[in-house]
Amino acid sequence: MTATLAESVAGVREIQGFVREKPSADQFAALVHDHATYNMGAARHGAIIQPLLEWNGQLFLSLVLVIGGYQALVGGVPLAALIQFVFLSNGLFGVIPYLGPQYDQALAAMAGAERVFALLDTPPDWQDAPGAWISLDTRSSIRSSSSALDGT
Repeated sequence: MTATLAESVAGVREIQGFVREKPSADQFAALVHDHATYNMGAARHGAIIQPLLEWNGQLFLSLVLVIGGYQALVGGVPLAALIQFVFLSNGLFGVIPYLGPQYDQALAAMAGAERVFALLDTPPDWQDAPGAWISLDTRSSIRSSSSALDGT
């Protein structure tokens, strides 16, 4: 969306010169609508997944307390072991809600990297002539630019 806006601003004279204001505005409006739709979908998914990640730890803790509490009452598990297990499980499941947003960020980074690699894999529009060679002798251009900086 940002690239389309930048191209439209940079080419505003061409757009006006060819009387393309309405099609350009319609194209940008469609792009904004698509962007908003995708962002709303991502926000909905995040609003569903994040509470589920929180609920996962709470469900496990409640099961540990119910089953472990019963075992502690009948003498199957020492009370100290149950308390230690509850604290250790909080350390394990307390991290899970933070992993959801990090996973989203990783997916966004991979999608961006995929676009960058697709751009890098695009062959150029022009090719050098067969047998063309590249001169790697840059001393003269460096010498001339340094003498220009020195004022000589």
